[in-house]
Amino acid sequence: ASFLLLVITARARQIKAQNLFDAAAASGGSGNGTNITPNTNLRGGTSSGTVTSIAETSSSASNPELTDQILCGYQGWYAFPGDGAPINRWKHWFKNPADNDRPGTQGLTIDMYPTTDEYDDEDMKESGIKMNDGSYAKFYSAARPNVVLKHFEWMETYGITGVFHHRFVQDLDIPKNREWKTSVLRNVKNAAQRTGRAFAVSYD
Repeated sequence: ASFLLLVITARARQIKAQNLFDAAAASGGSGNGTNITPNTNLRGGTSSGTVTSIAETSSSASNPELTDQILCGYQGWYAFPGDGAPINRWKHWFKNPADNDRPGTQGLTIDMYPTTDEYDDEDMKESGIKMNDGSYAKFYSAARPNVVLKHFEWMETYGITGVFHHRFVQDLDIPKNREWKTSVLRNVKNAAQRTGRAFAVSYD
């Protein structure tokens, strides 16, 4: 799982943050998923935004405060070649496998292989790692909307209020990296709205 469970017990009616233009652009301005204003362009300039009462942005998490809510840190940084992201390469599953379409165990960077039976085949990429049953290990990408939606459906099922989505600033000045990270942010926003979860952007 690509999220870390955090129990938020501090009381807060309003979270203010500067330079949240990314989330504003992804949400088309203010909206139920983030409640961020104003509508600004992600690709240029900076602006200020306000995430108001994050817990009340979802129907299921109706508490207007953050008291006793459960939030996750959600990275969404996994990718594979052909997933539709402009970087078009493996990210975070393997170390430096850019020229290898089906990498093996060499360079594998994860400690445990995740359960993948609930993902659609079209959202997975087969690797060169052979499993005990003779099949080859498949990996998912957060650039695929249904993958992120599945994560948020799990959160809804198990009573997790929402997430702080990690917006990694490294290489954001490179257009293809910015577009990839923005596509994941957009998937988070859409999944949060569909499942009644809350989310905010956390810069890292």
